[in-house]
Amino acid sequence: MMIRRFGEDYSITIDVGTGELALLGPSGRIGPWRASLEFEGEGGVTTLDIFKGAEVIVTDERITLRGAADGVGCSVSFTLKTDGWLCLSLTVLNGGGGEIRIRRADFMDLDCASGLDFGGVSGDLRMMGNPRGMSPYAGARDLFPSESPDIYDLGPNRPHDILGYEKWNHSWMVTALWDRRLRRGAVMGAAHPMHESLLFLTEGGHFIGRLFYDGRVVPTGKAAASPDVLINMRDRPREGLAAYAELNRQDLRVGRLADYMGWNSFDYYANTETLADIEENAAAINALPALKGRVKWICVDSGWEYRWGEYYALEHRFPGGVPRLCERIREAGLEPGIWTAPIMVERYNTRLTRWDPDALVKDGEGNFQSVFFGNCYLVDPTHPAGERYLRETYGRLRSEGVRYFKCDFLEFGVLGRARFDREMSVTDANRRVLEIIREAVGPDAFILACIGTPESIVGLCDAARISGDMHNRWSSAQMSAVNTAWRWWMHGRLFWNDPDMLAIRGPETADYSREAFQVEAPFKDLKGGTGPAFSRLEAESWTAFLLLSGGLLTFSDRMASLNEAGRRIASIAAENFSQVAATPVDFYEPGLPSLYVQMDGPVGRLGAFNWYGETRTVRVHDDGLAGIRSGTVMREIWSGTERVWDGPFDVTLPAHGCAYYRWDT
Repeated sequence: MMIRRFGEDYSITIDVGTGELALLGPSGRIGPWRASLEFEGEGGVTTLDIFKGAEVIVTDERITLRGAADGVGCSVSFTLKTDGWLCLSLTVLNGGGGEIRIRRADFMDLDCASGLDFGGVSGDLRMMGNPRGMSPYAGARDLFPSESPDIYDLGPNRPHDILGYEKWNHSWMVTALWDRRLRRGAVMGAAHPMHESLLFLTEGGHFIGRLFYDGRVVPTGKAAASPDVLINMRDRPREGLAAYAELNRQDLRVGRLADYMGWNSFDYYANTETLADIEENAAAINALPALKGRVKWICVDSGWEYRWGEYYALEHRFPGGVPRLCERIREAGLEPGIWTAPIMVERYNTRLTRWDPDALVKDGEGNFQSVFFGNCYLVDPTHPAGERYLRETYGRLRSEGVRYFKCDFLEFGVLGRARFDREMSVTDANRRVLEIIREAVGPDAFILACIGTPESIVGLCDAARISGDMHNRWSSAQMSAVNTAWRWWMHGRLFWNDPDMLAIRGPETADYSREAFQVEAPFKDLKGGTGPAFSRLEAESWTAFLLLSGGLLTFSDRMASLNEAGRRIASIAAENFSQVAATPVDFYEPGLPSLYVQMDGPVGRLGAFNWYGETRTVRVHDDGLAGIRSGTVMREIWSGTERVWDGPFDVTLPAHGCAYYRWDT
């Protein structure tokens, strides 16, 4: 057994006899844990217990443990980074006689009850989950979930049948663990840019950190390296998540998000829009003083195209095609955007599937990989034909005048694992899609990555959808809020967050008799059922939450149909836009956070929300995040009432209601 110290904060205890390692840090202990590598070669499946009997190499900067089996070596190294972060990296070297396929590499496998000690009791431990895409599995949960958790907590109350690669006990790319009472714990996440997957999960009473989840072919004589896993046991988890994003801050091309305030056709028209509809909404935007000059973009969502995989405008809806559409939008003083699904191609009646099938991903049996209820195939960006399709499509759209590209359904790329380039990781193959698109549309175009895995879009897109589709239903607001609330730390660091659209309309806020059609929202709420269209109160709550997120502000109603109440909400939204993400005040508590503080230079804002279906009293405080001075006058934005801050206070909120305060700092 040996002990290795790293600076003043961390020490590692290693027992190669038992194959166990433990990490001590300022917040407590993680471990003992074991590590293993499972790979498949000519001789079948082999599992290597990495630490047991490992060779230990110690230098001033790092400690490395090396193990080997069947000619395949695996090393795990620890180094100390700045600002209280420990770095773990794992490398697999194939020194055998044939290629291998890595099935998984568990760099951390420990017993939840005894392997996580942050000074409290194991029953108080909580874990944050970050989904790979837009599934409803964002949030936090008790590490040992109760049988009836809060409906907004992750746990057995969340079904496993929404997306095959998402589960309530998974967290991709990053996670946080903490003791609820002491607020001590750890943040662990991958360094960016990522080129391989990283998954944290609980299984059978164990907490596991898993690399190469998507599998990986490694030819003989070559190596595969994991992303660096960054571990912070110095900061409290809420602050540690922000520190993690800061450590991985990207050089964002867009500095002023207000320049991309816009309108999108999808929520109202849902694949039925025409050029006349676009022109009507442009005129309505310009007729509303608070929106004219602030709203700068119109994005025409799905429905304009001939079909997925053939991005030419339908002439009977858009005479003159994309060039004429862009011309008409610019004549209205706005800029044009277009929706596409880059890697999705309809299975039947597209030229790509019929005449250029090499561009498509195949599964392990050689069949084309079908997705989206079996209606589409996937484009393979690693094949010359797939790359050619992407370059031609997006280069043409740029030449036709488009400068805003909403690229949708990117996360389905994780399902295509048998690509032309067999050695490329799934993460890198998905990153390749946006690399090609960026090269085709140019550095001055705006790319919104919609439904994309964070590891494959960081550093490549301008903004990223971090939530489910938004519709004018409370159930949609619930789903979008669950995802958005737990991803505030990404905003303005990894990319700009897009919480999806601002829907306002309902019987109290619009001329509802002029609806083109009414359908139930695609996403059911957490209790089942969809509920009615927004009330005015619900529209105000969603507006306040979206504004506090700091993300893209995109209107989505038929703007001419909004009545006085609806226009007031739209005007308040435009006038209170901020690109600063509010911090959840009650991050450490069960349920969806109900309090958010947004410090935006000379202005401070605080939102208190009642997510539930009955009246609740919320204790309003700032947890020291805002440092509100005693005597500060706070105005509730919706009602206009004022109150003087002299410390925490209680506010009683109706079901689905909010209080949205603003003050001068």
